[in-house]
Amino acid sequence: MTRSEIVSRHRRIKTTGRAGRTAAAAAATGFSLLAAFQLSLALGAPLGHLAWGGAQERLPSGLRIASAFAAVVFVVAALTVLGRAGYRMSPVAPRVSRSGIWVLVFGLALSALGNFASSSNWERFLLGPIALLEALLCLIVARGGAGSESPAADEETSQLRSIVKRENVMLVNSSTVYLTRPGGRIGYDVSGEGPLVLLVPGMGDLRTAYRFLAPGLREAGHRVACTDLRGHGASDATFASYGDVETAGDVIALIEELKEPAVVLGNSMGAGAAAYAAAQRPDLVRGLVLVGPFVRNPKVGAFQRIVLRVAMARPWVALTWKAYLPKLYAGRRPADFDEYRALVAASIRRRGYAKSFSLTTRTDHAPVAALLGQVAAPTLVVMGEQDPDFKDQRAEADWIAQAMRGEVVMVPQAGHYPQSQRPDITTEAILRFLGRLNHGDVSGSQTPVLSTPDFNRVTVGS
Repeated sequence: MTRSEIVSRHRRIKTTGRAGRTAAAAAATGFSLLAAFQLSLALGAPLGHLAWGGAQERLPSGLRIASAFAAVVFVVAALTVLGRAGYRMSPVAPRVSRSGIWVLVFGLALSALGNFASSSNWERFLLGPIALLEALLCLIVARGGAGSESPAADEETSQLRSIVKRENVMLVNSSTVYLTRPGGRIGYDVSGEGPLVLLVPGMGDLRTAYRFLAPGLREAGHRVACTDLRGHGASDATFASYGDVETAGDVIALIEELKEPAVVLGNSMGAGAAAYAAAQRPDLVRGLVLVGPFVRNPKVGAFQRIVLRVAMARPWVALTWKAYLPKLYAGRRPADFDEYRALVAASIRRRGYAKSFSLTTRTDHAPVAALLGQVAAPTLVVMGEQDPDFKDQRAEADWIAQAMRGEVVMVPQAGHYPQSQRPDITTEAILRFLGRLNHGDVSGSQTPVLSTPDFNRVTVGS
C-alpha cells in the first residue's frame, strides 16, 4: 500500500479517539493562554481588573504570587490533558493523567461556578464561560482517553507512523554532508554545476522546503547547496545558541567550505541570517534573494510575547507548529502539503529538537535590522501577497527593498512559502534575477538603481 493510500484510509477510519485528541489540543491551547495571562499579571501587567475580583489594575505582591502559582498550575493542566490524550510530548505519566484529568473536570466546573458568582463582570462573562468550556473539553478527553480508535485505525496509524519515521531517518541520506561547527554539525547537500546558490530555510522548516525550487536552479546551470538550520533537519540539536547571528556564521562557514562566493537565498528567518552574512562578509555573498523575509522585529506587545513564549514552549512546540503551518501556507498549497507537514512535525519531535526549535523561536532580529544599510550585494525581495506574518505584505517588502536598494517581486496566491506554493512564479523570478546578476546587469547598493515603479515593484503571475 502506498503512503498516500494509507494516509487516505487513515483519515476515513478516524473515530472518537480523534475527537478526544482534538479536544485535548484545544484545551491545552486554552490552558497555555491562561498561563500566559496569569504570568503577565504576576509580572505587573495592568490587567488586574480581569481577575481576582477585578478590584485593582495592578495586583499587589500577594496576588502576584498567586498569579505566578496559577500560571504553573495551568501549564501542568495543559501537560496533563495532552498526556491523557496520548500526545507523546507530554512528560505526565499515564496513571497521573488518568486521575488528573478528572481533577481538572471538577476543579474547572467549580471555578466556573465561582466566576459566575463573582461581582466582576469580566469574571462572570469572560472567565466563567472560559472555565466552563475548558471543563467540557477536559470531560471529552476524560471519557475518550487515549487509544480509543478502532483496531483498524490503530493498525493504519502504526503504518503511517512507521512511514513518517522512515522518512524522518531519510533526512540524513546518502547526499547529506556535514560541516563541523563549534557545538555541533550542520547538515547540507550540494549538487549541480555552475555558479553557487546557497538555499537557507526558515525557522521550523527543513531544507526539503526547496524541493520544488532546487531542481529548476540546477537545470538552469547552477551549483545548488541546501542547508538545514542548526537544530533542524539533519543538523545537530546540540548547539548552545540559535538565531540570525549564529545562522549567519554557519552560512559564512559553509560558503568558505564550498570555496566560492554564493548567491544566498533565505526564507523567513533564513533571510535575516543571509542579510547579516552579506553585511559581515561581502566578499563571500555576491547576491541575495530574500523570501518572506524577517529582517526586523515585528511590533508586538509584552502580552503577545508572553503568549508566543508559552505557545512555543518545548513540551508542545511541535503540536503548536503543526497547527500553525496551514495558516502560514495561506493561498495555494502544494499537493504534498499534508505529508510534508507531518514530516516537519516528526522532525521537531525527535529527542532534543523540540528544545532547539523552541529556543530558535526567541530569535532577535535587531542585529540584522541594524546592518541592512551596509549590505552591498544586489538583492531581490520575494513576498507572498497573502503572507500572514506581515500585516501589509507590500509595505514590508518595499521597506526592505528601500533599505537594501533592491527589487521586489510579489507572488499571488502565496503565503509565507512562495517557493513551495507558487514554485512556477518564484523560480522564474529568481532565475531572471540570477541571469541578470551573472551577466552583470543588476547592481548592489554601491551603484544607484533605477527608481521607476516597474523596477522596484513587480507583481508576477496570476
